[in-house]
Amino acid sequence: MEVDAGTTLLLTAHTAVDATRRALMQSSDWREEEPGILVQRWPSPVRAIVPATLIAKALFGPFGLEAAESLEVSVVAAADAEVESPTAAEPESHSGVM
Repeated sequence: MEVDAGTTLLLTAHTAVDATRRALMQSSDWREEEPGILVQRWPSPVRAIVPATLIAKALFGPFGLEAAESLEVSVVAAADAEVESPTAAEPESHSGVM
């Protein structure tokens, strides 16, 4: 998640697995901006529950997360975002990052 140059909240999901990509696009209003890179945008103001619900549905649905305890989260400062690229594999054959 990030805020663009204005005040729009941007959520990006990365997946190289076609089945995961198709499931995301069918489950919500995800748009594919580049192959394997799907986005959602909300102009300000947005209620936190809206993106939080979408994230939970994606993680426990198409990305195959079985338990919240297995989720690994990292935070990268905006100035460092281009230097570091967080990666986390989806369980089994659903490899990708959200």
